[in-house]
Amino acid sequence: MALDLTFDADSVAIADSVARFCTLEMGDGAFGRDLWKSLADLGVLALAAEPNACEFVRIAAACEALGRAGFPGPVAATLFATGLLPPDRIEAVIEGRALVSLGAPPLMPWGKVADLFIALDGDEAGLVEIRGAEPVETLGGEHWARVDATPIEALGPWRRMLHRYELSLAAYQVGAAQYLLEATAAYARDRKQFGQSIGDFQGVALPLGEASTRVAAARNLVRVAAQRLDDRDSNGPVLAGAARCLAGRVARELGYLAHQTFGAFGVTREGPVFGLSRRFQQWAVQVPTETAPEACIALASESSLLLLAPALEDKDRVFLDEVRAFLAPFSHIQNYRSTHDHADSEAFHRVLADKSWLGLSWPVGTGGLGGSTMQEFLLWNEIAYSGIARPPQGVGVVAKTLIRYGTPEQKARWLEPIRRHEATFALAYSEPEAGSDLASVRCRAERQGDQYVINGNKCWNSKAHLVSHLWLLCRTGDQASKKRGLSLMIVPTDAPGVRIRPIVLMDGNEFTEIFLDDVRVPADCRVGEENAAWRMMAEALADERHVHFGPGRVRSDFRIVTEFAARTRLDQRPEIRRTLANLSVEVLEAEAQALRLLQVAITGGDAAIEAAANKVTHTRVLQSIARTAMAIGGPEGLLEESGIELLWRQTMTESIGGGTTQIMQGIIARQELGLGAKT
Repeated sequence: MALDLTFDADSVAIADSVARFCTLEMGDGAFGRDLWKSLADLGVLALAAEPNACEFVRIAAACEALGRAGFPGPVAATLFATGLLPPDRIEAVIEGRALVSLGAPPLMPWGKVADLFIALDGDEAGLVEIRGAEPVETLGGEHWARVDATPIEALGPWRRMLHRYELSLAAYQVGAAQYLLEATAAYARDRKQFGQSIGDFQGVALPLGEASTRVAAARNLVRVAAQRLDDRDSNGPVLAGAARCLAGRVARELGYLAHQTFGAFGVTREGPVFGLSRRFQQWAVQVPTETAPEACIALASESSLLLLAPALEDKDRVFLDEVRAFLAPFSHIQNYRSTHDHADSEAFHRVLADKSWLGLSWPVGTGGLGGSTMQEFLLWNEIAYSGIARPPQGVGVVAKTLIRYGTPEQKARWLEPIRRHEATFALAYSEPEAGSDLASVRCRAERQGDQYVINGNKCWNSKAHLVSHLWLLCRTGDQASKKRGLSLMIVPTDAPGVRIRPIVLMDGNEFTEIFLDDVRVPADCRVGEENAAWRMMAEALADERHVHFGPGRVRSDFRIVTEFAARTRLDQRPEIRRTLANLSVEVLEAEAQALRLLQVAITGGDAAIEAAANKVTHTRVLQSIARTAMAIGGPEGLLEESGIELLWRQTMTESIGGGTTQIMQGIIARQELGLGAKT
């Protein structure tokens, strides 16, 4: 199957039908037997009735729509129960005549109104007879009862059907979280304080931008899990458990955020938040409880890809196998996180150049191989997982801008040396007073005849002292022109007037500070029209978004931690295994987010939101891995040989390079949620 995180036409039709039903039938939103019977008449409760014909993508679509509407009733428990019950009991359940209560006596959800009671005792499930039911009030408010139960019929092991419950509940929580996110963002847009919308304040907008990324990742993971279950993939049940964990965490965190955003209104019983947030809390702890599957630990670290792998076409599988075989002899080079030996990286890049893989995705007419977006992603993601080296900056942003905007003479002069890794580049964008705010760049290029004279100061540029050329962003308009007055220049690092000072970072890598004093370059070193850099930079970034911040790096970091835990026998402790299992769900979250970006990149859509969300998630998960490792590692984790302390040092820079976390959250808040956050 091809990479596709959207629902198919039939599943969309089911979701639309459920949404219309909820709009017409739910009324005040309270549970009622007539409402439950109407849902059964729609066919939703029968979606899982046939064990060998169960279509989980359709179940996910229906449950997501139910969650979005806040539909009341034990939907996930019912879909779970139809896999456990004998045939003579199922008909009444799927027709809505018998309501299921599922749990661990004496406390039973929906026990106050249920007809069939399924008790989960250890690994076994069974029908029980209720001799007495005392209604109890719970946080979730879902008609619970304290019951006196007597076993009457064994149903066998229940974990074999747990994936039904977990996928259904995960999809429901994703739908509910999406509704709550949209409602909270709408309130933030409308609510005025201090003369403006509260959504204009970063303290409100940026956390909502972060929440949006997490809801999207949870939705992606639910859909991937559903596809795997439909394909009868052995990893499907584990992914369903991971999806439930992620959806539950995301929903609960969003509930806290929504309460605060709505202010006093958010903590009232009749407000829009409490009805959902209390149920988010309850679902985490009611039986079967929300627990990250320990099987996720291996799935999250054993290779560079998990979620994408089954979606690869045959030609891409062949290419990935070729990449892995090619990289094996270079596995001793570990310069991706911190460059220990620049010469090793250069030698590796030259070998890539000899294979023409530095120009893998360039058009054939420009000296490239004309490879696909997917193949480019697979190459650099595998290199990231191997930890060998990062992509040279010239082969992406620089070359692709030259291909799109360079003159024939510029293409002839530069592309082949870049492809052969003879002309190397550093991006010289940021300045001491213009880091994320590149529209405020002050480095100036004055046109004098057939030359530009450049004066200014650049800072925080990666490895500019080790390359042959700068890809320089400079101002050719007046300062007030902001982003409309910027141009791109190619400047040799050995040109008179260029001075470069390395700045050693805490992880051992090097940024640089660049001084340009009356540096003269020919006018044909300007790429594109004068004052047109902003659009060119945006387009080049769009070309490269799927290459950087891939899941391979995240999975590699997690592998380092799991290997450390095994080597030190920390993984023999149950609490450490639980910690690693919880962390593995975040690793899958990062991959789910990357797939969302990759899908848009492949289809050629505008990926600004998806790229920002991927960067935010990539950073958060890498830092979570490193900080968790430090927390569990003890004194051994402090040793340089452990590899753990380097993760902690290096990941500090991840929230800065490639766009700060706050800038990325602001992009999401503005473009996806319509908030006016100014970053």
